[in-house]
Amino acid sequence: MSGILKFVESMNPKVFTVLLIVAMVIPLAIPIALPMSISEYSQTFYNYIVNHKGETCLWAANTAAFGVTTGLHADIVAVMDALFKNDIKVIIAPCGYTSNVLTNDFFLYVIDNYKLATKYGKTYGVDYVSMPWLGNVESAMATVAQFGWDNDYKTNLPKSQLSIFTGLTDVGDVDFVVTDYGHCLVTDEVIRQFYTNYGREILAMEINCFGPTVAYIGTGMVSVIDGTQGAAEIETLNGVPGLGLTYTTPISVLLTTFFVLLIAGNVVYWAKRALGTGKEVVKEEVKK
Repeated sequence: MSGILKFVESMNPKVFTVLLIVAMVIPLAIPIALPMSISEYSQTFYNYIVNHKGETCLWAANTAAFGVTTGLHADIVAVMDALFKNDIKVIIAPCGYTSNVLTNDFFLYVIDNYKLATKYGKTYGVDYVSMPWLGNVESAMATVAQFGWDNDYKTNLPKSQLSIFTGLTDVGDVDFVVTDYGHCLVTDEVIRQFYTNYGREILAMEINCFGPTVAYIGTGMVSVIDGTQGAAEIETLNGVPGLGLTYTTPISVLLTTFFVLLIAGNVVYWAKRALGTGKEVVKEEVKK
């Protein structure tokens, strides 16, 4: 016992710093699926995907080019992985206030960079497709809801030559809608265009719009996930560690290590006092 006390007491501040750095760097290099509390929103969100295995969704992509923020970027990757894993076909449709002409490239980048199509054996035009950007106003969403495109974005083929559209004429023919956004006005728009007009339920991922989105749960919105934490929870449920856990785990490990060392320091201090070896320290404190 005394050996442990002496080791902690004599620990150089540089060693303390190195331990904290190591605690942060290891999870960054190797995402660790630490036990975590899953919110009811993330659980409902993921259960809905699993319960719609093999179906088709419209992804109303409202995010700007490269994910707006790291949190929303992580959400998109995690949810796309979960959809592909559950054999859900995805029609990607960039539209709305916060999307732009680069949104198509971002979503194709997600699928290619994280090798989702390869991992799950998905084929463009059959299992997923990216349609041209229709942007900046709610009328763009209305056009998306009516499948008002002529050709797709990547291959410029007409819808009639893409098997994913077989039997589909508008959003009322898909099974549900997925959407992402960082602008709170989008919440009302997706409800009006996809749920009110066509009765399609919606899964949402957002940044800074949690309250307005939660208000619609049960009346169009099935559930919503928020930023990096939401991504980490979906990854945990999906069993596929990704950006969410890469961002959140280092913080958790770092704070855990910090508090362990802090507690150890306090244990040493009070142990020394209990053993009568800390009197000099106490006297010094009194003098000050």
